[in-house]
Amino acid sequence: QTMRERLTANGDSPRPIASDGRDARFGQSEPPLLAPDEPAPFRITEGENDGWLIVCDHAGNAVPRALGDLGMSEEDRLDHIGWDIGAAMVARRIARHLRAPLIEGVYSRLVIDCNRYPKADDAMPEWVDGRRIPGNQALSAANKTRRVAAIFDPYHGKIASRLDRAIARGATPVLLSIHSCAEAMNGIHRPWHIGIGWTRDTRVSEPVLAMLATDPELKVGDNQPYGLDLGLDFTVPEHAMVRGLAHLQVEFRNDLLRTEAGAERLADRFIDALSRIGDRPEWRQRQIYLSAADGLQGYGIADVAQP
Repeated sequence: QTMRERLTANGDSPRPIASDGRDARFGQSEPPLLAPDEPAPFRITEGENDGWLIVCDHAGNAVPRALGDLGMSEEDRLDHIGWDIGAAMVARRIARHLRAPLIEGVYSRLVIDCNRYPKADDAMPEWVDGRRIPGNQALSAANKTRRVAAIFDPYHGKIASRLDRAIARGATPVLLSIHSCAEAMNGIHRPWHIGIGWTRDTRVSEPVLAMLATDPELKVGDNQPYGLDLGLDFTVPEHAMVRGLAHLQVEFRNDLLRTEAGAERLADRFIDALSRIGDRPEWRQRQIYLSAADGLQGYGIADVAQP
């Protein structure tokens, strides 16, 4: 039985990726959201090491011209609700150290959150951290379709193709997903400098947590302030877990990333931990920690044989 068959036994089917990035389940009646002269929804930095793929879902804060400013002030759009402040600087430094390819999301998470399922309430949020998003109020199905087709599908299609290309070359890549989080959310302070998110598969999280814990100056969160949540988080489950790839979702506190020097210092602490761990044989094996009951679809997977 193939992985696709096991994961879709509940009658759901993997999302089809059309040549123009549209999702057939959302319809195709609206024109593309992005004008030809606007940036692509992903930015790729090449790397020769197929053993890793680094992704940064919320690296950018761009808003398509057709959406104006979403009815928001620049201050709010450029705050943490709009993107992961400093995360791109961290991701780029880690990717350079590992000589790994890096894929960054270009558009604001307020337009569409590429780490959420498109039908989730917070994929195109009306409110975030007590702030109203006027341009997201009562969106029609057609307007949601345009955002999915223009941004979400091409971004995730690129991640899927890069993983599959590495696997076809004989590699078993580790997927590393880089995020940043606010020092406080909804009035609650977060003491952690780095947070490690995982669920079920501890091949990477366990040694990384243990090594980071040896740094007396770091406060490290074990599934804090966020865990890796099936059915909520999209990127790591739908790309790495369905393929049986080792993975890690990491949060860096964004007040420590406000300058390039600050981002480099915190990134280097993480890089040092990875370097001291070294490569692990279990990271290069494909192991499935999912069942059909989890409802994952396997983004862009046509037919993945059970490892």
